[in-house]
Amino acid sequence: MGILSGEEIKKEIERGNIDINPLKDEQIKPASVDLTLGGEVFLASEDNKAYLDKGDVLTLPAGEMALVLTRERLNLSKEVVGSIGLRSYFSRKGIDLLAGPQVDPGFKGPLHVVLLNLSPSPQIIQYGEEFLTLEFRQLAEPVEKPYRGKYYDLDSITSEEIRDIKKGKGIALSEAVEAMRNIARDVSSLEKNVKQLTKKTDLWIGIFVSSFVALAIALIVKLAIG
Repeated sequence: MGILSGEEIKKEIERGNIDINPLKDEQIKPASVDLTLGGEVFLASEDNKAYLDKGDVLTLPAGEMALVLTRERLNLSKEVVGSIGLRSYFSRKGIDLLAGPQVDPGFKGPLHVVLLNLSPSPQIIQYGEEFLTLEFRQLAEPVEKPYRGKYYDLDSITSEEIRDIKKGKGIALSEAVEAMRNIARDVSSLEKNVKQLTKKTDLWIGIFVSSFVALAIALIVKLAIG
């Protein structure tokens, strides 16, 4: 089956095959539903989860990863499958979505996804801002075994998820970026010192050559006179 249109999505919501809560009419697009940033996030460079509310923003420093939840809870029937992607607005800003693309039939709960800022500058997403797009397809027949994996009905970020992206498992990308910047600063400083040393060396060589030439001229003059 093809991707459901916005009108078809509304019909499936009425039939109970798709449940999204909360959901505003303007979140339903021509062939998708936009999902918003929820109130629980975890930055890979931090030690604890953070909580957002109305008016708050998630700030992603350059090279930072963040585990976030959608504000909306989904409940899909055994007849519907979803696929998620990042809104192009954020992709153009250099943010990448690290998540499996499929939302399985029978899934229930908010979506747990990881965002990575690949841009050289900090990026922000407001609490409640639309950042994911979710498409739906109707299956030819219901699945026998609906999704009941570890993210089923999971309303909070778990310690296991945190361990998976925590910097303790390896240097965080943000730290790698900062290390590269430090190296660049060190190289720049070294180049500056070398240039200064070269200038001083050139100065001393010039003084030495001038003195040698002057001494040679004086010696020649003395010999000529003598």
